[in-house]
Amino acid sequence: MNIEIDDDLYSLDLAIQDKIALATMRRRPRIGNPALAKQLGLSDSGVRTMIRRFKAQKLVKEIRFDGTREFKVLIEAQDADESGRQKVTKTGTPAIRQKLTDSPPPGLTREELSRWKSLRYGGAILKLDEASRSINKLRMASFFADKFSRLVQEIASDSNLLEADRKRLLTTAESSRNFYTASNHVLLHMPDKQAPAALEVLRQATQAQLATFYERSQNGQLGAGEGRLLIDLGTS
Repeated sequence: MNIEIDDDLYSLDLAIQDKIALATMRRRPRIGNPALAKQLGLSDSGVRTMIRRFKAQKLVKEIRFDGTREFKVLIEAQDADESGRQKVTKTGTPAIRQKLTDSPPPGLTREELSRWKSLRYGGAILKLDEASRSINKLRMASFFADKFSRLVQEIASDSNLLEADRKRLLTTAESSRNFYTASNHVLLHMPDKQAPAALEVLRQATQAQLATFYERSQNGQLGAGEGRLLIDLGTS
């Protein structure tokens, strides 16, 4: 399941897991605690603690009526108000937003411009990779597969990059995209008992094997089951 994080949530100075939780609550306001826990890879008590924290920070309001509960996501201003609500700081550069919105300084040569863009793409890749590693049990693999895919597309289409810089950036971004695409396939199509072993296979797979898996996923050539995973990776 893909979860899109809106710009107002991206801009909050919160952990990526909190942003994903808020985006989920916004998209599915009547989601129950068990479903939310599964989505985020948290325990039931962890979800309850998170909801209490959101409510205390005035990020979320619970609306209850006739035995049902609905979340309403609230985005507060930067500073605490007179009622003592907690401060939610907004940042100018969201941590894992892929689109580069700042402009290069004027007068750069072609090589300097490519280098300038490369540094920013490299930073976006690093921050997105760090964010992805903070998610428990890879439960958001589809989200990060989608984010890395978009970053790959942006790098591939950027005419300001020299070919050497583009190739280097694509190698890194495609590697992460391929891994999370394969991880998402495992989580979606394998029984829970087989998933840990399958994920271990993915962690030991070479970049070439993960690239083969991604190509097969795009061509609709993937199978199901533990034995098929090895075939789709090109290891048997």
